[in-house]
Order: sequence, then structure tokens, then C-alpha cells
Amino acid sequence: MKYYYKNIPRLGNVAITRHAQDRLVNDGVTDEQVEDVLMHGHDRPDGNSVVWREKNRIRLVIETKPLVNSGAVVCFTGFRVKAQERSR
Repeated sequence: MKYYYKNIPRLGNVAITRHAQDRLVNDGVTDEQVEDVLMHGHDRPDGNSVVWREKNRIRLVIETKPLVNSGAVVCFTGFRVKAQERSR
């Protein structure tokens, strides 16, 4: 799994943590799907410096304050969103 994506719209460079990589691999998410979410996903703010980026039931949780050393924002977790159960 790739761990660094350059020139992502509205975010700049994005680094994916090992934790996020492991969760995404366990959920069966491919590199192409992660890149599609980063490039074309919809943003949902969650607090001052966190944004959820979602597309096709894949959610990436991204810290939008860049790291001092690399200048990249960090995706610290990612997962496949499962449908909610419905009561009858």
C-alpha cells in the first residue's frame, strides 16, 4: 500500500500512517480506491483540524494541520463504512 500521495485537492500532500494502511488492507481497500477517495471524495469537517473524506463507503480521517518535518497532512485512520441495521 502506498503511504504518500502528492498534490491532493484541498489538502496538498497526504501521508498515510501504518495504522491506517493496516486497517485499509484488512478491509480489502486497494491503493486505487484510496487514491480515488483522496482525489474525488466529499469532505465532512470534524472539529477544527480534522476532516473525514468519503467516497463509495470508504472513509479516511485526516488531520489537516501539516507535519512540521514533511509539510504533509496525515491520514491517521481509514476504513470501509458498513451499512446500518434497520429495525422492522
